[in-house]
Amino acid sequence: MKEKVMIVVVTYNRKKMLKECIEACLNQTYKDFTLLIVDNNSTDGTYEEVVKKYENKQVKYINTNKNIGGAGGFNLGIKEAILQEYDFAWVMDDDSIPEPNALESIIKKKKILKNEFSFICSLVKWTDNTYCKMNGVVFYHNGIMEQYDKIYENLLVAECCSFVGCFINLKIASDIGLPIKEFFIYADDHEYTNRLSEVKKGYLDAESIIIHKMKENSIPEVYDVSEDRINRYFYNFRNVTFIYMRKSIIKGFFNSFIRWARTIKYILKYSKSKKLKRIFVITKGTFCGIFFRPKIEFVNKNEK
Repeated sequence: MKEKVMIVVVTYNRKKMLKECIEACLNQTYKDFTLLIVDNNSTDGTYEEVVKKYENKQVKYINTNKNIGGAGGFNLGIKEAILQEYDFAWVMDDDSIPEPNALESIIKKKKILKNEFSFICSLVKWTDNTYCKMNGVVFYHNGIMEQYDKIYENLLVAECCSFVGCFINLKIASDIGLPIKEFFIYADDHEYTNRLSEVKKGYLDAESIIIHKMKENSIPEVYDVSEDRINRYFYNFRNVTFIYMRKSIIKGFFNSFIRWARTIKYILKYSKSKKLKRIFVITKGTFCGIFFRPKIEFVNKNEK
């Protein structure tokens, strides 16, 4: 039976970037896929001015009816792919521009691995062709030597990655559940791909390239972001604290405290405004993360 691939793109109020992303997906050298646009209830005319022109048998559209964040969007998109009995989902943000052979390269690696993987991620670069700092791939300490033979196929064993160009084996996803939608934003991708790789190895495909068109090639921190973006760091500190605590309560509490204290030091030293607000947001996030207990959602295929 032929295996089915769904590309899942989550978007919110970036219709120009989404248009470029859609064009790049449709221009892939590997053509046998369905493209699903998950719209977090955009208010900029995303559907009317962009998606509507592409919508057909190959391009599908879902509006979430409210902004459920990137985590909620990827949760919904992967769930839809499983419900529609797809075999693989290639997920990305709306400002991700895959090079023409990016998907074809992954399909080739999939065959080399004989489907024995949980995910294969693309190599994400910034607009100047340097490595995109926001989309780091975490490798096992001994992963490269374990899989030395795979380097010749431009494959490296990966522990976790971002959701920009992550090709997910939905058979594994059905077993381990969906991304945690309650995360809203931040760390949902690393938590999820780490969960996947605990069941079966994940890989980086160094020949599958995606350009992530962020404004800057940097990882914004709470101590230097603009005032309108401070509140979102509640999710950052809550989610990361939850991940720390889930692995080890004592070590997690210690790591969370160290991260919180170090960040306060940076806020006091570098922030030019709203220092108390920044401290309050990360303190609240860290404290809530200690008691945060989201449930992992599994797909009930009877929902179809």
